[in-house]
Amino acid sequence: MPETPKTSLTKTEMVLFHCTFVSLKARSPETFRMHPDDYRLGGERKLFQERIVDDGYAHYLSVFKDERTRGLRLQASVCEGELRKCPVWTAFVTHQSESLDWLVPKDRYRVWIMDIHLYVFCNAYREGHQRKQHGAFEIHFLEPEAAYRFEDLFYLTPSSSSSSIIEILEPGH
Repeated sequence: MPETPKTSLTKTEMVLFHCTFVSLKARSPETFRMHPDDYRLGGERKLFQERIVDDGYAHYLSVFKDERTRGLRLQASVCEGELRKCPVWTAFVTHQSESLDWLVPKDRYRVWIMDIHLYVFCNAYREGHQRKQHGAFEIHFLEPEAAYRFEDLFYLTPSSSSSSIIEILEPGH
């Protein structure tokens, strides 16, 4: 009998599988209550979490760092109710973030991300409501300090010799 070749998932595929599974499990009528560990993906550390207004709903925006690859990803999750913590969308921070105009502050509460691909896990979510000129994705924070802290995750202070503080996770790695 021929041997079946082993295939392994990339980190990106594993994250997408995990988010999809958690989203489906949280919405299943068979699920009574999810354990808090069900929402966590091993090997990641949360660097940031703040409330945002996203497609008219209150969500948490989190930034996770993969401990092995050091790549970053964004995730919007439900804030309240029975789907609390359930992922709505995730996006991987790629090499585009090295551009100085990747992250554009629009005002004290809003930041535009100029080049980002969302993976959406909620049928009711309308990504187009957050897309602005030139395809920019708008993140609207509830507190101005949150917008500043979010920007600081990606850019060093002007006195620094380097403009980017992150190592990038390419999709598929």
